[in-house]
Amino acid sequence: MIIKLEIPPMYEEIDKAFNIKGKPVIFTWGNFIYNPEKVKVTRELYLHEEVHSEQQKGTELDIALWWGEYIKNPQFRLDMELPAHRAEYGAYFKRHGGQRARTNYLNFVAQRLSSALYGNLISFEKARERIIIG
Repeated sequence: MIIKLEIPPMYEEIDKAFNIKGKPVIFTWGNFIYNPEKVKVTRELYLHEEVHSEQQKGTELDIALWWGEYIKNPQFRLDMELPAHRAEYGAYFKRHGGQRARTNYLNFVAQRLSSALYGNLISFEKARERIIIG
């Protein structure tokens, strides 16, 4: 995947739905990670975005349709985010052996998934559970 330090396609629509302008958020569009706020893209976050890249396989129209569904359909969004968050946490889990570090990262990922960033799709507790066991 190629990282671009610019705004992604459909940025206005995404911002209208999730109020993300100026926030440290990255976006996958096919094989590109758009990073307008120059967020540090860790190995774990990169793997998260790779999951979205795989979900979006197809033409530019397919990717735009994926984003349209992601914006308007909370269940679709959750269905797309859970495997990405699992991949992110799984990568962290493999690289870090300490239980405290693993727990802290799980809490971090679950908090993000259960936040307004994704439209408050799921409770923090349920996010933790679903990230760990699917």
